[in-house]
Amino acid sequence: MVAGKRMFSVAADMMEVQAILLAFDLLRGSLPQYRAMEIQSDSMMALQVARDMVNNPNGEGVLAITLQYVRDMEALRFSHILREGNGPADWVARDACLHEFVWVPGGSLPQPLLKLMLSDFLFDLP
Repeated sequence: MVAGKRMFSVAADMMEVQAILLAFDLLRGSLPQYRAMEIQSDSMMALQVARDMVNNPNGEGVLAITLQYVRDMEALRFSHILREGNGPADWVARDACLHEFVWVPGGSLPQPLLKLMLSDFLFDLP
């Protein structure tokens, strides 16, 4: 049972890393005028893996292009927070539980989510 819980925990963390990478790519493709980003997560492991991927890129293709875009940002911050403190994450989780949730790359973001993302997006540069 403990091994099963651990495996589930690692799988959830890796899904969180995938979400962080998609957020990077979304920013690069849809909001390129913004040159600063703060990533908030309740998973320290996901934050560490994403930070390592940015600092030590490996590979080619779209992921490499996205990671290069992130490295070239004026400011990037990884913050550990409680999930209740992350409005966009709560909105996505709630919407995914209540409705059929399909997020197509290149598709437009729902307005409530975009509003939450932009309000969370602004922070003071270090």
